Amino acid sequence: MTYKAISGTVAFCNLVNREVYEGKETDWYTLTLTLDEQGCDKLAVDNVKTKQYQDSYQRKFKTKTPAKVLDLDNHVIALEKEIPRGSKVNVLYSVSKKPHPIYGCSVYIQSVRLVEEAQLYVDGF
Repeated sequence: MTYKAISGTVAFCNLVNREVYEGKETDWYTLTLTLDEQGCDKLAVDNVKTKQYQDSYQRKFKTKTPAKVLDLDNHVIALEKEIPRGSKVNVLYSVSKKPHPIYGCSVYIQSVRLVEEAQLYVDGF
């Protein structure tokens, strides 16, 4: 299996707990990234589609098993909470072989490297 890497900013993170959709837990741990134009172009080569949200593009990556998360020194991090929105990450991923006719190819997380963790602000501070 061939793995590829991409950089992005966390929009939504469900790596500690599985994603919940319409009130039900799914089978997937997911990470949705906001991507720059270069990242979108990289995914498009493999028939991976992105969605436009406001002035940026996003793509959801998924895995059925808890993802391995690394720091910059390649040490495994045990996540106790989800990676905050706005954090910078690199994702090692694989692409499904068979594209969905509407959604294109799926992308599966192999590992996540936390490059820069965003600070959470409480009550607007």
